[in-house]
Amino acid sequence: MKLNTSNYPVDPVHVQIIQTYLPDYLKLKGLVTSERNKYHCLNPKHTDTHPSMSLYRGREDGKLRLKCQACGMVLDLFNVVARLDHIANFVDRYYHLCSLFNLDPGNPVPSTSYRRYQYQEVIPETIQSYLKLSRQNPALNTDNWHLRGISKKVVKDYQLGFDKESNAYVIPIGHSGFIQRFVNNKFPKYKRSPGLKNYFLSKTFDNSLPFILTEGEIDALSLLTCDYPNVLALGGIASAKDCYLQDFLTSSLPPILAFDLDQAGQNTYQKICYLADELGRPKPLNFWSYIPNPPSNIKDINDLLLSKPNLLKEALTAINQEYKNG
Repeated sequence: MKLNTSNYPVDPVHVQIIQTYLPDYLKLKGLVTSERNKYHCLNPKHTDTHPSMSLYRGREDGKLRLKCQACGMVLDLFNVVARLDHIANFVDRYYHLCSLFNLDPGNPVPSTSYRRYQYQEVIPETIQSYLKLSRQNPALNTDNWHLRGISKKVVKDYQLGFDKESNAYVIPIGHSGFIQRFVNNKFPKYKRSPGLKNYFLSKTFDNSLPFILTEGEIDALSLLTCDYPNVLALGGIASAKDCYLQDFLTSSLPPILAFDLDQAGQNTYQKICYLADELGRPKPLNFWSYIPNPPSNIKDINDLLLSKPNLLKEALTAINQEYKNG
């Protein structure tokens, strides 16, 4: 079929309407998985075992996008069509999509499934009620957090909870929401309350020490358990570059990055180092440089706390001494 590309440019409003067909297009291509709104990553340089791309709707522009929680790639419908159908020209992609879904290019209508992808507004009182419920059994709460090596003091100070019904750790994030970390092999392991954008951040700070950035919140809680005061959890490796640019680019003390020891974590560390170089800023330090030969069974900070707590404490002592005495 010859594409009709005579109408240049395409009306931006019509482009917005066509963007609503992203889930329909993915279904047409046979890319659906057993997990709702989850897809395998379309980045040819990243192979995932579990679906790592999430479908979400932009709060400000309303556009549907795919975002990989591991490698950080973000794609809209036109990006996906370029990759899968190998159509280079934007207008050609537009008419191709109109043809696929039998739409009038001059007067397209939104996908009927688009309304399912609205932002859920969460009432603050509902969040607080859930958090209070997750803390109603102190013994169950403390016992479960103890299994992750998290101290009673940190559980109390950060009002951590445990949801027995969902079998999930509950981590409050300010007053705006919470994160669930599931105990079993459910994927994804983490789930954020609807609309939550904030990071997990420690409540007390020491200006003489750098921040340590972790991927997961339980890694950050592990550092707090060892009395290191300045921690921030990204909630996933995909947020690393944005967080660095927004919050640490002009910091007097470059952050220490304590990313997971898997390939994705260490690749992201290198990317941020390259970014710092390009911008003429000091490179962030790699936390694992303070532990030259981590045991092979260690994947992240919490693993280290559970398996080799002395190694973790020695590394944090070295950081304290380096900055306090330097």
